[in-house]
Amino acid sequence: MPIELAGIKFRNPFCVSSGPASKSVEQLIKAQKCGWAGASIKLTFDPAPYINLEPRYGWFQDLGYLSFSAEKRLNIEEGLKLIEEGRKQTKDFVLIANITYSGNKGLEGWANMAKRFESVGAHIIELNMCCPNMSFNVEVSGEVAEGEPLSGASLGEDEKSVSTIIKKVKKAVDSARAAIRLGAKEVFILYRRTRDEMPAVAEDVIEAEEEGIKVMYLVSPRVHSVSQGCGQIRLHTH
Repeated sequence: MPIELAGIKFRNPFCVSSGPASKSVEQLIKAQKCGWAGASIKLTFDPAPYINLEPRYGWFQDLGYLSFSAEKRLNIEEGLKLIEEGRKQTKDFVLIANITYSGNKGLEGWANMAKRFESVGAHIIELNMCCPNMSFNVEVSGEVAEGEPLSGASLGEDEKSVSTIIKKVKKAVDSARAAIRLGAKEVFILYRRTRDEMPAVAEDVIEAEEEGIKVMYLVSPRVHSVSQGCGQIRLHTH
């Protein structure tokens, strides 16, 4: 029962959600063997929050319930390593980087974090702006301390901030537009189907073309060769 979402192919519509079952390479390998199509890795914070304890369990027999404290989140290096090793040791398994930037660099912090996960092979970047369901800098009154950045639920409740962060990250991880901005003479986007079938936001395509990127439809690479250090691609027209 394969599906395709935003241009990414899943062998079925079932993925392991971010949590205790997706924090190690061994768990990712096991999830693949058990038939899952992918996994969102354990939430990665950068920088790590000051409250970041190992999970603790307790059975309150007189009250009849089990107590479970919050799982320890991954730091940036742990998250990057998990995605990188997961890509090496799994096949046809979609890896989703679940990230939260909680430092003082604002939009640039979110964008840089996303780019680092893209560089190690994350198929999807999940911008987590609702977990934990509290901010690390919320005062007892419920208000965010003056001058402190929003985090956790206090960030997710701010529609303007959420929209701004998403737009910033989308532009940062757009490799074609990044290449143009870094000085590439020509950049082409090749798509084997029509514009209407392209899994991209119309506004993004228009902005890419305005920056000088050439978008070609109903074509795909046929032969790739390298001669005297230069690559050549022959196209096949559909």
